[in-house]
Amino acid sequence: MNRLLAFVIILCSFNLWAQDDSVEDMDSSVEEKLDLKAENKFLNFEDHFISAVQERVKKNPDRALEHLQACEAIFPDHAAMLYEKAKVYYDLKDYTRAHEYCDRLIQQKPDYFWGKKLKTDLFLAEQNLEDALVIQKQLYKEKPGEAYALLKLYVRLRDDEAARKLIAEIDKNAIYVPNIASYKKRFKYKKAVVAKDKPEKVMPQKKIESRVEEKTEEERIQKADQKDLKKTLEIKKDYTALVRARDYHKLFALSQEEIYKHPVEPLHYLYNGIALAKLEKPAEAADILEMGLDFLFDNNKLKSQFYQQLIDVYNVLKNEKKVTHYRKLKS
Repeated sequence: MNRLLAFVIILCSFNLWAQDDSVEDMDSSVEEKLDLKAENKFLNFEDHFISAVQERVKKNPDRALEHLQACEAIFPDHAAMLYEKAKVYYDLKDYTRAHEYCDRLIQQKPDYFWGKKLKTDLFLAEQNLEDALVIQKQLYKEKPGEAYALLKLYVRLRDDEAARKLIAEIDKNAIYVPNIASYKKRFKYKKAVVAKDKPEKVMPQKKIESRVEEKTEEERIQKADQKDLKKTLEIKKDYTALVRARDYHKLFALSQEEIYKHPVEPLHYLYNGIALAKLEKPAEAADILEMGLDFLFDNNKLKSQFYQQLIDVYNVLKNEKKVTHYRKLKS
C-alpha cells in the first residue's frame, strides 16, 4: 500500500483511473471487477516503471528499455513513461528515438521544465548549439539557476557580448554560478554602464567601413581557428616540458594566458589546474578543473586526466564526497 501511495505521489499530475460516486445504481459486482481490473493495470505499470528507473540508475539501459516498452503497452501516452524512455534512448546515444519521445512529451506538456531541459541536452549531445541556445534561453527565464548552462553555451558559441550581459545580470540578481570569478576574468569583465541616450546615427560611409571591418575580423577568426589545432599540439609540448622541469609558476602563467585566448579549449584548464595544485592552491585548482570539464566532449583520455587531478585536489581538501564522485566517473 505504501509503495502504491509513493508511486501516486511521483506521478501526481496524472489520473490513471476515476470513480464516479454519482452512479448509485451500478451493479456492485461489475463495479468491483472494473476497479480491480484498473488497479491491476496500474500496479502492472507501476512495477515495470519502477524497475525501469532502477535499471537505468544501475546503467542497464537495455533492460530499462524492456520495462518501459511494457509500460508503453499499458499506457502509451503516459508522460512519465515518455520522459523516462527519452532519457534511456539518450543514454544509449540513440538521439533520433530520444528526440521522438521527448517531442511527444513536450507536445503533451509544453510547459514541463524537465522535458525542455532534456531536449537541450539532446541538442548539446549532437553539437547543435544554436537550437540548444533557443531552449536554454527559455529555461533561464523560467529558472534563474539556469544561468550557468546559458553562460557555458555563450562561451562555446564565442558570443562574448551576450556572455558579458549575462554576467551583469548574474551579478545584479545575485544568482549563484560556479566559478563565476573565473568567467569574469576570461571575458575581462567590467560592469557595464547603460547609456540612456540613443546612439548616434551611423553615416553610410561609416556603415560601409564597419562592414569591411566585420568581414576582415571574420576572416581573421577563421584563419585563427584553422591554426588552433596545430597550436594546441605545440602548446601541449610546452606544458609537458614545464611539468617535467617543475616550473609551475611559468606553467600557471602560460596556461592562464592561453585560457584568455582560447576559453573553450579544455587542455589549458587542465594544466592551469595542475599548476595551481602544485603551487598549493587546491581550492582554486578545483574551480578551474571543474570549469574545464564544461568544455570536454568525447575525449575519454583527457576526461580521465581531469578526473584524476580532481581526485587528488579534493583529497588535499579532504572532501570525500567529491573524491568518491570523481572516482566513480573515472572508473
